[in-house]
Amino acid sequence: MQVLERTATIPFDQATVSAWHERSGAMRRLSPTWQIMKIIKEAHPIRDGARGEFQLAQLGFWIPWTVELEEVRPGVGFVDRQIKGPFHSWRHEHVFEAADGSSCTLHDRVNYALPLGGVGQALMGGRIRRDLDAMFTARHIRLAEDLRRHQEEGPGRSLRIGITGSSGLIGTALDAFLTTGGHEVVRLVRRQPRKGASE
Repeated sequence: MQVLERTATIPFDQATVSAWHERSGAMRRLSPTWQIMKIIKEAHPIRDGARGEFQLAQLGFWIPWTVELEEVRPGVGFVDRQIKGPFHSWRHEHVFEAADGSSCTLHDRVNYALPLGGVGQALMGGRIRRDLDAMFTARHIRLAEDLRRHQEEGPGRSLRIGITGSSGLIGTALDAFLTTGGHEVVRLVRRQPRKGASE
């Protein structure tokens, strides 16, 4: 079993950082731009038993990855555990802790094991460790930057925003950026809108 721990101080209070993670679009914002991954279903809303479904591109194949949320403590943290996927096992603990009145310490602790035991660790262990380290560094930077940008636009101002091209590269990122900022996004589509899809 491998353990990866990363901690970052985010210059926003605990409630703000926690609320950002609980909004639709958070997983899209946290996905590394260099990793080819399809988000089939976000684990949203954050509650025990919610499942996230993804597909990872590896060696020309799409590998399904399903995680389930557990130990959800609103405003404090949650755990996502692999149900099916590329790891032999995966357990990721997210903890939000007040650092002072205006900042929050974000703790990420991942316990994981690669397939094929010691052979898998010898063949892929170093690369996987470097990829995970880069991913958490990028996540923490993006989180702090997104929160800063939302604050500049005026905290607490929830808008209803219509966007075109919501299924494209830019539209998908814009949708996730706006929803994690607390805004309501209405997707303008050419086809018949899907029921309950905010289209």
